[in-house]
Amino acid sequence: VGTVVFIIFVTQGERRIPVKYAPRMAGRRMVQAQRSYLPLKMAAAGVIPIIFAISIVLFPGQIAAFYLKSLGTYTAGPGFTIATTLQNWFSPRSLFASLMYAALVMGFTYFYTAVTFNPEQIADNLQKSGGTIPGVRPGAKTRDYLDRILYRITLAGALFLGFIALMQFY
Repeated sequence: VGTVVFIIFVTQGERRIPVKYAPRMAGRRMVQAQRSYLPLKMAAAGVIPIIFAISIVLFPGQIAAFYLKSLGTYTAGPGFTIATTLQNWFSPRSLFASLMYAALVMGFTYFYTAVTFNPEQIADNLQKSGGTIPGVRPGAKTRDYLDRILYRITLAGALFLGFIALMQFY
């Protein structure tokens, strides 16, 4: 129950960046300044990195297993030795495969977040709509600020996903 609560708590976690919109004219009326926030999810990538990473980590071991099965009773030669070594290294319970799995999950988390969230586009949209982040200049400074915040949040999310991915094996 504690694990489920922890996973829900982290996946629902977000960093709310306040956004302030300037007052503007709408027809003949003056519309007041609005306050809103920009939610940045901690685990924005979801389980996509886990799916990609496990398929890459288990692929060499699976190919080695097919090769060993095709050999039948023939258990000599360099091909057998290499295939056996690959199968042992890339089995789900090996330390090497686990460390590689965690590293790939973290890498794919950063990659997927970079593909889906574009700080430059968000900064441009904020500037075009008259929105600013309090204490941060519009434009390049906003982009850098969002990028820095996203990098830090993604690090926590990547460590979380790596932990969740390895938790099933140990």
